[in-house]
Amino acid sequence: DKLDPQSGTSLELGSSGDTLTVPSGATLTVAGTINASSGTATGFGGAALTNDFRMSIFYANNNQSISSNTGTTITGYWTNSNITGRLIVNPSNAAVTESSGIFTFAATGYYLVMGKLNGNLSGAGQYYFYVESTDNNSSYSDAIDSNTGVQSSGRNFVTQVSTVLKVEDTSNDKVRFTVYYEDNGGTVNGNGNRLRTSAQFIKIADI
Repeated sequence: DKLDPQSGTSLELGSSGDTLTVPSGATLTVAGTINASSGTATGFGGAALTNDFRMSIFYANNNQSISSNTGTTITGYWTNSNITGRLIVNPSNAAVTESSGIFTFAATGYYLVMGKLNGNLSGAGQYYFYVESTDNNSSYSDAIDSNTGVQSSGRNFVTQVSTVLKVEDTSNDKVRFTVYYEDNGGTVNGNGNRLRTSAQFIKIADI
């Protein structure tokens, strides 16, 4: 059997607020594309795409001094103000808020988290860049890391990391960005006019 539109090429099932259910044991085969632009499609073997789009762009607008051989959270000078001259504009529906280097998610969901570190070492050595997460608002551990080294002093370096995090509890699931400079201290480099050291958060799906 087949349902076709009476006229045209569009067919509408139900009205606003209705729920259309495929019961357990039944099979719904989709050969085309499910468009959930004004609703939510769930139960398709994964997370539903979100209509509650959220995004935040933070950047360090000044340098932060880093001591050697000590894991240090990037806490100084984070801001999410717009850089309108370069079209880097934060949307009004923020993904996170920040306090003392701790990023708190505004809603549950799956988030793409991207960090960029621009740094400098006072001498040759290794450097490490971490996204650290907690699910109890207390104990942090590495979610992802990157490390490499420089062979002489005064060399700037850039490292980028990205991951997807599942946020189930906005009071306890949080992240921070941490650096570890081995053998020699240095700086995390910020700038008030561009994304030199930065963090970006995009909500990509509901749970």
